Amino acid sequence: MDRSRLFDVINKINSVLLLVVLVGGGILIITGIVLSNQWQDRRAVQVTPDDGGDEEIELILRDITDVPGHDTQYVKLHSRARGGKFSSYSGGGETRNVLFFRGVNLNTHWLYDEHTFYISEFAVLKNKVDKYLDSEKDKKEIAKAIYIEVIKSDTNRNEELDRNDAISVALADTNGENLKVIESDVQSVIDYNLVDEYRQLVLLFQKNDKVILKKFSLSTFEMLSENVIDEISRKL
Repeated sequence: MDRSRLFDVINKINSVLLLVVLVGGGILIITGIVLSNQWQDRRAVQVTPDDGGDEEIELILRDITDVPGHDTQYVKLHSRARGGKFSSYSGGGETRNVLFFRGVNLNTHWLYDEHTFYISEFAVLKNKVDKYLDSEKDKKEIAKAIYIEVIKSDTNRNEELDRNDAISVALADTNGENLKVIESDVQSVIDYNLVDEYRQLVLLFQKNDKVILKKFSLSTFEMLSENVIDEISRKL
């Protein structure tokens, strides 16, 4: 066999191997997509709106998450994709509600009675752990309360629920009960944080074109103090 024929044979073998690799890779990708869709379908719940519309909304239950320091877990309920009157700037997957369950009997409780709101922020407020502390108790995370930012209506009338609508800020117990709105008609939440050894919440937000700072008790959810920061506008 001369050298040119040998090269032809080698090239053909390489072409066949490349084709096998490409076909195998394509099969793996398709299999992954199918399995992913099957996994999503296992979590999906078809819901027909109560307003009489014919369009079905697909809602998805997300991962089970533990509430630190309590015998409580929760699962977020999301819409599958962006559409209709919901918009989260994240390509879909807006949080519509949260299901809590606790105890040996797995007693369940929905955060809201309906799935029509847009929960733009959901956080478990908990202490920060210092791993260098001597006490094992001080090294454990313990949830203090649940923090929620929710949009309930299309206040700017753009036919979407998004962060440009009025926001309600609420607190709830670690099991999702005793939900209390601590501030409503908020333009934007600038920041929030825990202070006083994680017993109080400080909330910085904008409302009626004013920047406001408030402090709340995490045991009663009552406001403790308030300060309107007007120095910002004065210095413009």
